[in-house]
Amino acid sequence: MFGAKPKALPPSLTDCIGMVKSRAESTYKGWVKAAAWRRWVEQEKQLREELGLPPQSRWSPPPSPSPPGLR
Repeated sequence: MFGAKPKALPPSLTDCIGMVKSRAESTYKGWVKAAAWRRWVEQEKQLREELGLPPQSRWSPPPSPSPPGLR
């Protein structure tokens, strides 16, 4: 009444399955990125140990190099 729009149909079972698959794929991509980041962090730790550098803190920025004239 008074210009009310007809209600949309609820999503079908195919639509629901598609949404769940899409959500699962995006979650999987997130896990792949997290695993790649973790491998990179482990490689950086190993490289620092091999070079004899102090461990990098997660919360502090990397040390800035000193200017060439001050060495």
